[in-house]
Amino acid sequence: MSDKPSYEELEARVLQLELEKEESVRTLAGGVAHGFNNLLMGIQGSVSLLALDADMDTATREHLDRIEHCVSEMSRLTDQLVGFARCGKYETKQLQLNQVIDTVTDAVMRENGHLRVEKELQERLWPILGDPSQIKLVIFNLLLNAKQSMPGTGSILLSTRNLMIDGNSNGFRFSGNRPFVELIIRDTGNGMDAETLQHIFEPFFSTHRRGLGKGLGLASTRGIVANHHGYIYADSKQGEGSRFTIFLPAALDAVPDGQ
Repeated sequence: MSDKPSYEELEARVLQLELEKEESVRTLAGGVAHGFNNLLMGIQGSVSLLALDADMDTATREHLDRIEHCVSEMSRLTDQLVGFARCGKYETKQLQLNQVIDTVTDAVMRENGHLRVEKELQERLWPILGDPSQIKLVIFNLLLNAKQSMPGTGSILLSTRNLMIDGNSNGFRFSGNRPFVELIIRDTGNGMDAETLQHIFEPFFSTHRRGLGKGLGLASTRGIVANHHGYIYADSKQGEGSRFTIFLPAALDAVPDGQ
């Protein structure tokens, strides 16, 4: 008998190495993010104290404003790192996803009048259990991704619905039927080819031209969804736009009996 490993064994080994490598990167990202957050809190505190000086000249105050803006941008980046590292579910509570969607879309699209946003949100949507800031970040990242894929005019459709999912279905990893809330974000942007689609959830991979993104948004989004025991899938074709589908577990005590 030959000691040569079979194709299936080699494939399993490669997959295990990939998982170990990804976990190492996530651990590093989480440590860096928390370290950065501590430093940013110190900088923000010092800036806030300096800003209390009523006799400060205009030029100095403008410099402080710029520092504060940089701190805000860095804080957003560390949020992305925390999401990617899957260690950012700080405050779990019942959330009405439709309300979160309304809040984020109003904020993001206020300055993007060239885009049309449509919503098909199910009434009496089951609540989910999640961290409010992290769920907002998921929606923000996907809206930003859609917006960046449409440099001119275009439209974005957000839809939600209640759904019972069979854990034996393709792509799911649980037994029996469980209640989920489905969120779909669809855009009419440039779309992606099959090769690009395979890599979009990888860290530092960006589908946009240089300067538009840091390549962490979708990787962070996947990490946050996974940390909430959810699932995310992407579907796209070149020139036909993209669709992201998210399944988040519903709060079990809020689902009516018999569903």
